Amino acid sequence: MHAPTSFAARLLLALVLLLPVAVGAQAQTYPNKAIRFIVPYPAGGGTDIIARMIGAKLTEAWGPHVVVENRAGASGILGNDLVAKPAPDGYAVLIGIITLVQMPHLNPKLPYDVFRDFTPVAQLAISGSRRYAALPDVPTFAEQGIKDFEPAGWFGMLLPANLPREVTAKLGA
Repeated sequence: MHAPTSFAARLLLALVLLLPVAVGAQAQTYPNKAIRFIVPYPAGGGTDIIARMIGAKLTEAWGPHVVVENRAGASGILGNDLVAKPAPDGYAVLIGIITLVQMPHLNPKLPYDVFRDFTPVAQLAISGSRRYAALPDVPTFAEQGIKDFEPAGWFGMLLPANLPREVTAKLGA
């Protein structure tokens, strides 16, 4: 067999030889590397503690580590923006609170659009003594074993928009 001499022939051969590598990389199941939980508030607060608790459980269940990164500043805008902008691959996850949906009313010039740039994955829990009628499948913190936790608001897990459906389903399970 003669080696291809034209650039186009060599390029085609290289693509054919690399095709199994590319297909194998696509076929890997999510998650196959560390997941970053972005907490847009300082370490030690309620959002940080919840992120670490959930991260530990996901690490146990899935294997790849969940790393909590506190990216505080500008009332959460800095951390929120970090998750709104990356590739939609499921490896940057925002652990957000109610201020996420309040900020557009307080600051109309956000660097992201709350309703367009995020995919809500899981409403982690509802505060209060009973479930909300509008979200009957979302348990209270007490139902999840976290007693005497009564903040006003909600905690949620959000991802960049346009994620593959299987990634969203896995994180939302």
